[in-house]
Amino acid sequence: MFLTRRLLWFWALPLTVLGLPLFALAMAQRKNQTSVLRTQHGIVFTAHSKLIAKMLQWHPLGRMDAVAIGCCVLAQDSQALAKHLPHELVHVQQALHWGVFFPLAYSASSVWQLLRGRCAYADNCFERQANAADDIGSAA
Repeated sequence: MFLTRRLLWFWALPLTVLGLPLFALAMAQRKNQTSVLRTQHGIVFTAHSKLIAKMLQWHPLGRMDAVAIGCCVLAQDSQALAKHLPHELVHVQQALHWGVFFPLAYSASSVWQLLRGRCAYADNCFERQANAADDIGSAA
């Protein structure tokens, strides 16, 4: 199991590398804005900062409160991080499963939903799975 987790983490490493510079910038600004979590899936980097908030507000697909990039979870602020962490951890798990193909699979699911006349975001199978984690967390 330990070896499998490490292999999955390296499988998602190319995606994680894209989020690590933002994690490092947030760490340089103020240490209490970043953390390294040990989850059942391995190490997850979390961060929030003013720079991350600005980037998430001006995201090409629309304003976001939080986003997972590989094993990095980036959020607008500490409240958004706390609220959306269960959802984003599902995306981390998906990135570990799909590796470098996760963005392609996610996009393909969105296109498929559009072709079927559905919402590219809400009906995306990856978002439905992550939203199920939100539902479980809010019911507890």
